[in-house]
Amino acid sequence: MLSLYEILITVHIITAMLWLGGALVETFYFIPQFKKVSNGITEAHFIKIWSSSGPYYGPVVLLLLFTGITLTIYGGWGFFQSFWLGTKQGIMITIFLIAIAAAFPNMGKTQKMATALLEKNEPANDALRKQFKKTVVFFDIMHIGVFINVILAILRFS
Repeated sequence: MLSLYEILITVHIITAMLWLGGALVETFYFIPQFKKVSNGITEAHFIKIWSSSGPYYGPVVLLLLFTGITLTIYGGWGFFQSFWLGTKQGIMITIFLIAIAAAFPNMGKTQKMATALLEKNEPANDALRKQFKKTVVFFDIMHIGVFINVILAILRFS
C-alpha cells in the first residue's frame, strides 16, 4: 500500500508533467500552427480552441499547488526554509500570481474576441492577433517557471 507521501509526490509529479507536457505541445505545435494559418476564419478557430484550454490548466495548477503545499507541510520542510525549496515556492507563487492577474483574464478576453468574430463569420483581425500574442507571452513566462521548477526538482540541491 502506498503511503500518503508516495501518493502526494506521485500526483505532484504527474500534475507537473501534465503542465509541462501541455506547455511543450502548445509552444512547439499549436502556436507554430497558428502562425502558418493565413486565412482569418481558420486562424480565429485555432485561437478560440487555444483560449479554451483554461479548464485544463486551472485544475492542473490548483492540484499542483495543493500537492506542493501539502508535501511541504507533511514533510515538515516549511515555507522558504531552504534555498532549494524556497526558490521553487517563490517561482510557483509568481506563476500563480501571473496566472490570476494576467494570463487567465487575457485568455478569457482572447476567447471572447475570437468567439465574437466567429459568430459574425468574420476572420481574425489585427486586434485579435495582438491580444493572442499578448496572452501567449504570459503563458510563456509561466511555462519557463514550471520548466525551471522541474529542473530544480531533478537537481534537488540544498
